[in-house]
Amino acid sequence: MRTKTFLPMIAILLAALVLALPVSTVAARKVVFKASLSIANELHQVVGSNARGSAILSLAADGSVNFSVFVRNLSGAATGVHLHAPADTTQNAPVLMTLCGNPAPAVVGACTYDADGNLFITGTIGAAQLSAWGVSGGQFMGYLRDGLMYVNVHTALNPAGEVRGQLVEQ
Repeated sequence: MRTKTFLPMIAILLAALVLALPVSTVAARKVVFKASLSIANELHQVVGSNARGSAILSLAADGSVNFSVFVRNLSGAATGVHLHAPADTTQNAPVLMTLCGNPAPAVVGACTYDADGNLFITGTIGAAQLSAWGVSGGQFMGYLRDGLMYVNVHTALNPAGEVRGQLVEQ
């Protein structure tokens, strides 16, 4: 008799587990924000450049934000790579945080290049970096989730910015 009551219970438990899988998969989904960096995205005239690139920010389980920025064909060395906010694609905003270069403090220090002269930086934004710039975690995440943050790469030839891209959740 116990077998007859035990089998339906197993079937119900298995059905519940199968139905729960999509929910747990969505909850565990990695949150990623991407930007396509282009001279066309700048709100001013860019001179002497056909640069382009990409930026990716991803949220880590510990609440930090991992980032990578790659740009090729810059007119010269990057003087700074910044996150700017709050602004949509039709607005400029002040520097929220320096990822590399100036003004200090930069998350990764100097902007670095590979052997072909391509800019490539990676790093992690944590509580210390946010605090150094006077930005709260809630404020940072609000700008990011609302689509009000962009990445801008500055050079000596284009000090107002050479390539820009709005960060959009994927």
